[in-house]
Amino acid sequence: MKKLSRLEFIVLIINTIAFLTWLGWLVFFARNKFYSQEGIMLYFPCVPLFFVYIFIFTNNSEDDDNPDNK
Repeated sequence: MKKLSRLEFIVLIINTIAFLTWLGWLVFFARNKFYSQEGIMLYFPCVPLFFVYIFIFTNNSEDDDNPDNK
């Protein structure tokens, strides 16, 4: 598993809080909106949150890309 820097850990915590807040709003306050055609718009706020998770947990180490660096 990738060791997270302090900034990545803070961003991860903020992103997780935002995701849980969005889920809470979806469960408790947007119940009737699921049954309309505009209900799909409720899912769009989670797309950037998933991109942040992907960015944090992918291994972008330059050492792994360069096999000549030994």
